[in-house]
Amino acid sequence: MPGKGKGKGPSFPVARVATHPASHHRETERPRSGLTLTRSSFVGPMPPPDLVAEYEAIRPGAARFFFDAVERQSAHRQALELRVVNASISNERVGMWLAFVLAMAMVLCGTFLISEDKDPQGLAMIAGTLAALCGVFVYSRRQEQKEHRESDPADDIDLATA
Repeated sequence: MPGKGKGKGPSFPVARVATHPASHHRETERPRSGLTLTRSSFVGPMPPPDLVAEYEAIRPGAARFFFDAVERQSAHRQALELRVVNASISNERVGMWLAFVLAMAMVLCGTFLISEDKDPQGLAMIAGTLAALCGVFVYSRRQEQKEHRESDPADDIDLATA
């Protein structure tokens, strides 16, 4: 018999297991069972092909359900991304037009002040407007460079010179 089981009943193979280190290497006997526990998992929108085949065997049409669900989710995600991109483009376009109108109004006001013999105030208004526009431009370029480096650190393209 493979085990050292005592008493009546079937004898199972035993595994010798050391207990706590302070027990001076005493070993206990535990019956070894033939049960194997297997766990699997997957990442992604679709289960692996063998699992899809099992689902299809259990419920016909399950594979079509998985594929249709992935297609619907993909189309939904792409539609949302398109809306976000279009809204971002629209916001940038409106912002540029508003900045242009504001800058032109400030330059016209500065020109009016110069024509009214208020040269320092008019020049300050025009110079301040141009300085603010340059500052916004430089800041936005640096932000783009920073975002580019964070999204793809291996590619070091200088956007200011591109």
